Amino acid sequence: MLQVRMKYAEGQNIDDECDKICELMMTKDEKMLSKIKEYFTFEDYITIYDRRVGSGSVGGKSCGMLLARKIIEKERPDIYNNLEPDDSFYIGSDLFYTYIVSNDLWDLRVKQRTPEGYYKYGKELEEALKKGTFSEEIKKGFIQILDYFGQNPIIVRSSSFLEDG
Repeated sequence: MLQVRMKYAEGQNIDDECDKICELMMTKDEKMLSKIKEYFTFEDYITIYDRRVGSGSVGGKSCGMLLARKIIEKERPDIYNNLEPDDSFYIGSDLFYTYIVSNDLWDLRVKQRTPEGYYKYGKELEEALKKGTFSEEIKKGFIQILDYFGQNPIIVRSSSFLEDG
């Protein structure tokens, strides 16, 4: 991302890079991609990138919410000017897989994801997930979010890729 920021600062064309960023960070759905590309700027991608912990997509609901805000901002500034600024952080969808791999739980998860292993290994996987730890980098990201909000309540929204489709 640093190289893309530098190219942007130098006034170079970064359309191809923005397309890649959009697909990696926002969605792979063609209809959503075209709308996001229509309404988002590079600065929008940077804002999301800088407020994301982990890697992967921000998720379908976040993507939809962000797109809706951009449409309102550009098409209905009279409404947009009355909205509170977006103050969201995002947990990348790959964080779950990173957690599983870094805690040596991948094989157990694979066993649990089979029809015969679903119940057989479910409790074992649940307990192992509870005992796992995050990398220092991920912990720092979580701490930054908590420090940012201080004593204010935090709303956490989570979903599965199956819901996002």
